[in-house]
Amino acid sequence: MKINLEEMIMALLFMMLVTPLALAAESDGTQTEAQKRHQVSNHHIVMYINEPHLHELQILVKRKHPYHNGWTLQEQRRAFAENQDIVNFIRTLKGNITVYTNDKKKNIIDISLPLQTGMDSGLSADYFSSNGNEWQGTSFGRTEIGVGDYIITSELYSGSNEYNEVMIGLVGVYGDK
Repeated sequence: MKINLEEMIMALLFMMLVTPLALAAESDGTQTEAQKRHQVSNHHIVMYINEPHLHELQILVKRKHPYHNGWTLQEQRRAFAENQDIVNFIRTLKGNITVYTNDKKKNIIDISLPLQTGMDSGLSADYFSSNGNEWQGTSFGRTEIGVGDYIITSELYSGSNEYNEVMIGLVGVYGDK
């Protein structure tokens, strides 16, 4: 049975751990900077890449207001505002994402967030929809990845609990070398 790489990636994205953001514990009523952060649960995802290709790391956030036909002007404005909110949410994430070979001998991608000033200007906009859920976000960290098993790990924090569902994965880059 031959499996299309793009279909497999989309299926893996859908199956990825989607977890709520957890509010850091409060100790004595005053919060330190670390306690104000909300942890995006650690992801440990294994992906099999069946052909060498360019890939990017992808961060997607579940939209609160899904797109639909026949929007009113107010709904269009709300959607545009949510687009900006998602971009700002992703830009303020802190932590790291690492992609490495299954045997942990080689890091393929190692990204620290937030991205350095200027690095985030090249972010591409991404959109994914499945079973009535809509996800929007960005891709970055483009690199050539060969055939094999890869592990994606992340430890991300947010200063906001505005969005509580985040997906992380690899996506193939087609038609752009």
